[in-house]
Amino acid sequence: MQDFYIFLLSVHAVSNAMWVGAVFMGSIIDWPAIKAMAKNGKFPFLFVVGQGSNVFFWVYLAIFLQITTSTGLAIMHPPEGNTEILFLGLRTFALSIMIGFTLYGTFSSWPKLQVSSSGEAWTIYRYYMYRAYAIFACGLLNTVAMVMLYMDI
Repeated sequence: MQDFYIFLLSVHAVSNAMWVGAVFMGSIIDWPAIKAMAKNGKFPFLFVVGQGSNVFFWVYLAIFLQITTSTGLAIMHPPEGNTEILFLGLRTFALSIMIGFTLYGTFSSWPKLQVSSSGEAWTIYRYYMYRAYAIFACGLLNTVAMVMLYMDI
């Protein structure tokens, strides 16, 4: 049973790194480069659409793995005491924000971006980036809470 627990914890850590890493790359690394390349003021639709299409599968795989492994870990290692309950609550809060903002981006921002003018796209994407920064911050919070909750194995 301990081996399965370690397997779940490992999958959970890797899927968290995939998701947070994708958001980090897209928002902290790529976005400033995109803005710098768009000297003519035209929104770089091809790059953004291409990037979004390629990352879609991996982000939603990571979300699925986060949900399933979080559930399995909570069942196999229920929180004991107020501190562990607090860390589980922080993880649940952070993961909920991450999922909510990702779904909002997929079903609201992304479709609007596909049919917008260049000027509208910059505005839509700016708010998309704000949510990406929040996802990244919540991903870091989720990571710290995960380590604190499960570091006793």
